[in-house]
Amino acid sequence: MLISIEKYEEKVICDVPMEAGHILLGRPWEFNKHTLHDDLTNKISFLHKGKKIILCPLTPQQVREKQGVLKKKKLEYGKRKEKKIKSKTLIQIK
Repeated sequence: MLISIEKYEEKVICDVPMEAGHILLGRPWEFNKHTLHDDLTNKISFLHKGKKIILCPLTPQQVREKQGVLKKKKLEYGKRKEKKIKSKTLIQIK
């Protein structure tokens, strides 16, 4: 799986089923990247390919916007999947 956050991009191996919006950055990732966590601002910083990367938390408004976009995409995906199933059923009936 490839994760990309603005200029930061890295290939991550995971053995857990995930949706596009999920990212698991736990202790192994933090340890391997030598991250620094600022408890006050909740920002995580580390070096990646010689550049300093800072991951900042989303504001509540940004979270709502992202959730709306993800919900819309999920509905669109469900409709496309439903269309495919219906078209396969019609082909099999003929």
